Amino acid sequence: MNDPKKLVTDVFTSLAKGNGEVAEMSFADDFQSTVLNSPVDKKQYITAFSSLKKGIPDLQINLHDVEATGNKVHAWLNLTGTHSGEIPAAIPGFKKLTPSGKKIKTDDVELEISLKDDKIREIRNVQSGKGVFNTIYAQLTS
Repeated sequence: MNDPKKLVTDVFTSLAKGNGEVAEMSFADDFQSTVLNSPVDKKQYITAFSSLKKGIPDLQINLHDVEATGNKVHAWLNLTGTHSGEIPAAIPGFKKLTPSGKKIKTDDVELEISLKDDKIREIRNVQSGKGVFNTIYAQLTS
């Protein structure tokens, strides 16, 4: 097995840079996660981050305390940036948000990432309903 910590770190680094191709190659075909309390596949997950990057061009995806055990990776994630562009309604649950100029910072979110055949099979928030997308939308619509 390749280094699972590097795999996960590389995926989130690529999402921060707006390079969804690297993430897509690193996700299993049956990848699943949840965004804004709705299940998403790998294309929708990448699109969600791409949409944020469009509306928050200085988006920083901060992944830290990454630990791997077998086919599981545990990590903490937070996002920061300034909402200076439009966030498109690119996937179900997303609402188009016009630029607000607000600075956003999410609290740390605990992630559990499952791997299969050296690919990411699932990204799950340990605390349901407390994901970074929920926090960002709450901050930008309040």
